[in-house]
Amino acid sequence: MNGDNANEIIIGEARKNRVQVARVSVADYEGRTYLYVSLWERQDGQASSEAVRGKGGLTLRPWLWKALLPLLEQGVSLAEVREPASKEPWLDPALRIKP
Repeated sequence: MNGDNANEIIIGEARKNRVQVARVSVADYEGRTYLYVSLWERQDGQASSEAVRGKGGLTLRPWLWKALLPLLEQGVSLAEVREPASKEPWLDPALRIKP
């Protein structure tokens, strides 16, 4: 579904590591709207059009993402206590890739 959909709107990307980015996008499929979080590989870290879709990702309806947001925030808080995000330099907001 994701990547070949003409009505897809890319919201943005965040670097996962040196090669992969997590991309957030919205598109309609069979008359319903979905929100995608998918992994893309970018060998050179350049424009989104040069990215190749990876194997990972999650596609859900917007209402379910909204229900998961508080749980994700709790999970991030717990994870940061266990291992601070500063250990992952590509998670720096300044490295966020915009479409």
